[in-house]
Amino acid sequence: MRIPVRITAGDTVTWTELAQTDPQLAQLASADWTLSFSLRGPVAVANNDVAGTPQGTGWLMTLSSALTASMNTTAKAARWYWQAYATKGSTRVTVGSGTLQVDANLSGVAGVVDMRSEAEQILAQIDATILARTTGGAVAEYTIGSRSMKYMSTPELLELKSRYQIAVRNERRRQAIKNGLVAGDRIGIRFK
Repeated sequence: MRIPVRITAGDTVTWTELAQTDPQLAQLASADWTLSFSLRGPVAVANNDVAGTPQGTGWLMTLSSALTASMNTTAKAARWYWQAYATKGSTRVTVGSGTLQVDANLSGVAGVVDMRSEAEQILAQIDATILARTTGGAVAEYTIGSRSMKYMSTPELLELKSRYQIAVRNERRRQAIKNGLVAGDRIGIRFK
């Protein structure tokens, strides 16, 4: 399937799907079959089924600007699920499924936007906690009456910080590779 794995809310998205084959290897072409995508995600009003327009033996698929805009109205990316199926009369054949990330349309988001990943946000909170401890603005433990509270020790925080630094570095490296800025470290070889 050629559906994009990542789109931006509010963009018109088009792609071409080629003729498909069913499990018995029979060809499903646009002359006899209709190809549709069911999109389901975190915004019920945007749940939709989109049918393709015949193009050669395949189909031209289009997600309108209005549809993609309704798929994410927040400042964070939204994960959507899709299922592609071909129909001919009362016959239906599922030909693919997967996920689609719908990124925020920043022109439609008002106010402050925090686009950091969860790992980046946690790392910033760990740094703030360590800073507060070293400058005397936070306590490691306290007791009120019969109840007591003990926070993570500084060595535990430093170990946790190290783990999140690695996670953030890996996220940034993956993004740089996707953006074509860094070559990957590995070359995959598959033997048959």
